[in-house]
Amino acid sequence: MERYFHNVLVEAEKMKISTVTLYLTEDAILWWRRRENDIQRDACTIDTWDEFKADFKKYFYPKNAGELASRKLRNLKQSGSIREYIKQFTTLLLQIGGMPESLSLLYFKDGLQRWVEEEIKRRSLKTLSDAIAVAESLYESSS
Repeated sequence: MERYFHNVLVEAEKMKISTVTLYLTEDAILWWRRRENDIQRDACTIDTWDEFKADFKKYFYPKNAGELASRKLRNLKQSGSIREYIKQFTTLLLQIGGMPESLSLLYFKDGLQRWVEEEIKRRSLKTLSDAIAVAESLYESSS
């Protein structure tokens, strides 16, 4: 949604909240309807986009989501395609947020199948971005 707001130049806080609620479904729309009811009864306020995100996350994300994602990331191993491993790795990394580059690169290499890890080490890659690009190129050439 952040990218959408940026691309269509939505800046007003109320407009952001109003727009995002159009896309909610199932449990999320039920949560929002309860929150709207709470707002009408003055039981709470959600006046800004940041307040909306915080309240949404408080309800839908476990308090230890980052810790759980970190544990999964440390234990993640490539068992299928390189592309699937990269997808899983990136998803977990985004859930953690703020992991140092050196640590994310270490976890990425450690989870790869040995032949891919060796190729990345051989090239002396220093960034996760470069390691992912090389791993993806190996996927392309092995297909």
